[in-house]
Amino acid sequence: MLWKTREGNFLIEGRQFPIHLSGSGYGVKLRDGREITTAAEYFEVSESGRLVKTFSRPNTTTLEDDLFVQNIYIVVGSELVRFFVTENAQNTSVNPAQIIRGLVAIGDYEFPFDAKTFTDRT
Repeated sequence: MLWKTREGNFLIEGRQFPIHLSGSGYGVKLRDGREITTAAEYFEVSESGRLVKTFSRPNTTTLEDDLFVQNIYIVVGSELVRFFVTENAQNTSVNPAQIIRGLVAIGDYEFPFDAKTFTDRT
């Protein structure tokens, strides 16, 4: 998928990765009741073709009884959102943060470069 940002840059969706949680199941529940089970990497590219920023794959770590999953990136509506999940036997906490707002989906024909140039870097 491809989007145009408010600043005139492009956002390219790269590979998708499963979200691994333990007690709460497979996926992250959103406030509207939907559940996301995969995250993606994203690449922000300028109109001139320069890589501006990479949003990486999810990272899972544990500390004592807590499981932490960070860098869960997904486009929700017109926003790129990053989720940070903390989970233990008693509770699951999902903390979203809007990273890029005002995205507009575009077709491949509107993207002036080969998307593989950016998505094959990792």
